[in-house]
Formats: sequence, C-alpha cells, structure tokens
Amino acid sequence: MKISRDFKKILFTDVHEHFIIEQDHNHYIQRTLDHLEGKTVMYIKQDLMIQMKKEKEEHHSGEFEEESHDHEDFETGFYLICCEDFDDKISLQHTEDLNFSIDFSRRIEPGITKVFDLMYHKCHNGCQCKKGDSDNEIVMVGMDDDNFLIDKAQWNLVDHDSPIKKV
Repeated sequence: MKISRDFKKILFTDVHEHFIIEQDHNHYIQRTLDHLEGKTVMYIKQDLMIQMKKEKEEHHSGEFEEESHDHEDFETGFYLICCEDFDDKISLQHTEDLNFSIDFSRRIEPGITKVFDLMYHKCHNGCQCKKGDSDNEIVMVGMDDDNFLIDKAQWNLVDHDSPIKKV
C-alpha cells in the first residue's frame, strides 16, 4: 500500500488484486489496475512532476515581468516494479500511463530477486539538461540472490505516450 503525498491517491496491491482509490472532487473512486493482472508488485515509487513557479516581478518602469524562481512538485501517479512469479524480466509500469512499460532482462524466481530503490529524472521546463541528453532516466537498485544489481534505462518521449528505451 502507498499513499500519495497530497493524500488524494491510495494504491493497494497484493498477489491477487491491484487497485487505486483516487479523490475526484468531493468523493473517491476506485479503479482496478488491470494491466498488472497476474504480476507481483516488488516496489512502488511515487511519480512527481516538477513545475516551475512563475512569479511576477515589478520593475521600476511599472511593468511586470515573469521569472521562474522555484519549483513545486505535483503528483502524477506511481511507478511500479513488478514481475510474474517465474519470469524472464522485471517490468517497470505506471498507474496512470497504461502504455508505459520498460522491461529489464532478469531471471525471476520467487523470494530470490529484491528491489531496494528506484530513482528517476525527468526533464522539465527550467531543467538544465543539455541538447541530445535523454529526456528521462531511471535507475533501479536491487539484489538477485547474492548479486548486487543496478539497472538503468534512458529514453526520449517521441510522441509523449510511449517510452523508447536505451540502456
């Protein structure tokens, strides 16, 4: 189970069911995550987008000019690392983007593979990324029996819907 920082989403997941409860104005709705059917969720990370705050600053001339000073986070769902009991890959899924999927080749056996952490970077307005850099990058850290694992995926959003993975 994972609760979003703004308390507007609660993710429930176990071996048989995966669903999210979301606040919709004055009531809550429950949505089943069918794209995770048959998979075990190994790790959950909240997805935060960064939006630059625009502040208007008055100049001596009396005119206002917008400047980006700081940023604020807003929530867009959860990243889920999941797999089937006996599988040949670990899959990174998203609760809000059903087309999003990045697979890491890995021989999976129950109780052997563990995921410890997941970090991601997304370029946004005001980001200091250089031209030619990948828009997005995710690093997953885990363990497979006695082997320490670091998996990395980089991608550019070609049509802002489907990730193109570069490892």
